[in-house]
Amino acid sequence: MKWCADEHCSGALLCDTFEHLRIGPAFVLSEICRVLAHGGFLLLTTPNVYSLPSVAGFVLGRSIAGPLTAFGKLRGVGHIGHVREYSCAAVSRFVAASGFTLQSVGYRHDDRQGCQRDTILRLTYRMAPRCFQRDIGNVARKHGRGPLLQPLP
Repeated sequence: MKWCADEHCSGALLCDTFEHLRIGPAFVLSEICRVLAHGGFLLLTTPNVYSLPSVAGFVLGRSIAGPLTAFGKLRGVGHIGHVREYSCAAVSRFVAASGFTLQSVGYRHDDRQGCQRDTILRLTYRMAPRCFQRDIGNVARKHGRGPLLQPLP
């Protein structure tokens, strides 16, 4: 049974969710494409695997997504957190393969005022290329039918 009629919606938001999908991120995008009317929009945001904190952690020998922490979260809060973080190119390929045309790709970071770490990070973001910012944002329009994938068994 379909949860929503074909080409029923004019837009979809997938904000800070894509990185949590354990099984079938391509299926989720396929379903979004199915329910969007032709020309409908998708806004997808996700953390950037190449953000300054991730790259710094990697350089310092830490895993980008530590499995011990992730599986510990499963017992503590009931979910594993980020299953995978993506590069802008990887997200763009997923979106394009799902029947969308990219309208814009951008980067952003939280400009929090807080501890010394936040201040240092905010100043570093001002000097670094935008591709090292914390989050990726894609705006896309449905251009075709998409692959119409079936859920995994």
